[in-house]
Amino acid sequence: MNAKKCSRCKKERATVKLTRLVKGHVHEIWLCSRCAMRISPYHTPQNLEELIKGGHVEAVLAALLKHNEEEAGRQSQVDERQCPTCGLPLRSYRETLFLGCSDCYEAFEDVLIRDLRKYHGATKHCGRAPSGENAEKSPLVALEELRRQLEVAVAREDFELAARLRDEIKKLKAQIHEANPQQSNTEIS
Repeated sequence: MNAKKCSRCKKERATVKLTRLVKGHVHEIWLCSRCAMRISPYHTPQNLEELIKGGHVEAVLAALLKHNEEEAGRQSQVDERQCPTCGLPLRSYRETLFLGCSDCYEAFEDVLIRDLRKYHGATKHCGRAPSGENAEKSPLVALEELRRQLEVAVAREDFELAARLRDEIKKLKAQIHEANPQQSNTEIS
């Protein structure tokens, strides 16, 4: 077998192969250990030899495969869940993204929160609310409104109004926290 020369220095025998995918084309670069160390400190001769000779590559691959198998087992256990009220299996929700009843929200809460973050970037509704005389402002919406008013008051240097608004914000935050103690302060602040 012909030993390849280093693509960079053209002197030493190449011991490291770098493969790069650039715009759909595979580029292979063969480097000696010295040139490889200049490109990446992780490609030291000791590290490479230890990985190859010590059987660590096989150990890492075996650990990854075991982890994937365990994760797949856990996932299949999770997918067997059903809503206790309507009997909708989690698998069905995953396929259709439709829930069967209002209790599905609690039965699949962890999955729904993850999906909401994934699809919408948040778990709280941030859109418009119904308008009209009977429409009640949510405390969080009122809090945001007070914050905007506070910013305007500070910008206008109306510090008396700003102090009153600050106190109202504190009071409203306390009310929100009292009404829903499991809601974290970071969600309110």
